[in-house]
Amino acid sequence: MRKIHLILIVLIIILGIIAVNISKNKGQSAITQSKEQIIGTLEVKNGDQLERDIIPRLAASYNLAPEEVKGILASCNSKLMASGLDDFRKMEGLIPVGDHQLIKKDLKEQLAVFIQLSESRYDKISSTITDKNSLAPVEGVILASVIQAEGLKGEYYQEIASVFLNRLSKGGLLQSCVTAEYALGYQRPYLTIDDTLIESPYNTYYTNGLPTGPICSFSEEALKAALSPSIDPALTYFYFDYITGKMSFYADYETFNQEGLLTMEHFEAESPVGKFEKINKQELYGK
Repeated sequence: MRKIHLILIVLIIILGIIAVNISKNKGQSAITQSKEQIIGTLEVKNGDQLERDIIPRLAASYNLAPEEVKGILASCNSKLMASGLDDFRKMEGLIPVGDHQLIKKDLKEQLAVFIQLSESRYDKISSTITDKNSLAPVEGVILASVIQAEGLKGEYYQEIASVFLNRLSKGGLLQSCVTAEYALGYQRPYLTIDDTLIESPYNTYYTNGLPTGPICSFSEEALKAALSPSIDPALTYFYFDYITGKMSFYADYETFNQEGLLTMEHFEAESPVGKFEKINKQELYGK
């Protein structure tokens, strides 16, 4: 009997060791499989744009031509997309800011993940604002992107939002330089008159109200500002000082114009780039 007990104990120990090894191998296999599913990381920063920044990275990660990526972007759908858009720009602003692991699926499946993240982010931010303004969800997303592009240093989001909300409430032109730049496909420290005259539904010097769609990726803070009421109904004008990195806000046009001209003179005297030079604002002046 004692020998039988010893044999049983040995068998139990052996079976236990085998079970542990099987479990360990399964765990290692799952880890290996998980690692194999990740084909890279997509970093999206505040102010990034699809054509300039994101499409080249997706094309490289998925071994696709940029035009193929654009076609896949154009096939996506979301409640946050402007109804009038039918090209790749319908996905502008809907890949959230952050470091994203790219899962080894086809790109359309990965984009569906991004859309879900964006919709969830919108719902979360919207639910925290008890006194929302009257903008529809799509309009809030568009305004958030404009606020982000204007707020290069990641500051003054509420003030920037207030200027645009106040202009929208008066039914006039939004006159946002960053929307004209998006329509042009390039940025300058200061736009020329001809720049502001480009006929595009994105250019708010040309079309009333908001641009036809978002113009860049944006932060949660910018989205919150876009969905909230104006903090000061008098704010109507602002400018960004490229040398100091500060923004100034005004209710009076004459004061805004005079101080803005002084700031331009300061820029011309000290800036290493010309005032009409084509640049990447996020790289030169962003946070």
